[in-house]
Amino acid sequence: MLSVRTSLENSVSELDINLAYVANVHIQRRYNQLDSLLDLAILLNVDSRALDEAYYRVFSRYVDQAIRHKRLKAAQRLLAESSLGIADIAAQVGWRDRQKFEMAFRDYVGLSPSAFRDLPYRTQVSALVEPD
Repeated sequence: MLSVRTSLENSVSELDINLAYVANVHIQRRYNQLDSLLDLAILLNVDSRALDEAYYRVFSRYVDQAIRHKRLKAAQRLLAESSLGIADIAAQVGWRDRQKFEMAFRDYVGLSPSAFRDLPYRTQVSALVEPD
């Protein structure tokens, strides 16, 4: 779970905090169905800019960054704990294009999905428990 910027909580409205937490619940549950901030704003029936700003004020991360982070963490877990193919994992975590998934994964982890899968399990697990 993302840590809350407690030093700013006093300067962030209760409405922003509530909106950010509701958005975060949806990201955690529906990350593979959300393509962008706009999808989440439509789902929550709120202005996308207001949502993004509220989310950033509370979590120090924009909505698109949070969606991407959740997808890539889920992909790491599936690579470590399943025998699914890389294309299947890409699709399961919300990427339609395997190559785009592989590029995003490499940018995020520093390894290709195949190279990550080839790491010893202990190393894979330590990557999963890094703070969000």
